[in-house]
Amino acid sequence: MSQLEFASITKRYGDVTALDNFTLTVPGGKLVSLLGPSGCGKTTALRVAAGFEPVETGRLVAGGHVISHVPPQKRHMGMVFQNYSL
Repeated sequence: MSQLEFASITKRYGDVTALDNFTLTVPGGKLVSLLGPSGCGKTTALRVAAGFEPVETGRLVAGGHVISHVPPQKRHMGMVFQNYSL
């Protein structure tokens, strides 16, 4: 199984920094929970992994391949949203 690595990811929304030098390695086949208060970057990290948000700096690596600029539909990842609609 492949791993997912966030390497020094920075993501900003205007003047607000959502992720600042965020680094995390998720080993393949492991379940990981991101816990923290509202606004700490949990959802942003997931949106970056899925390709829904571009990053300013850093790189995202999946299975040994840099996927930072790979479009969402080619990342083979999914997300289940808390509030969904059609």
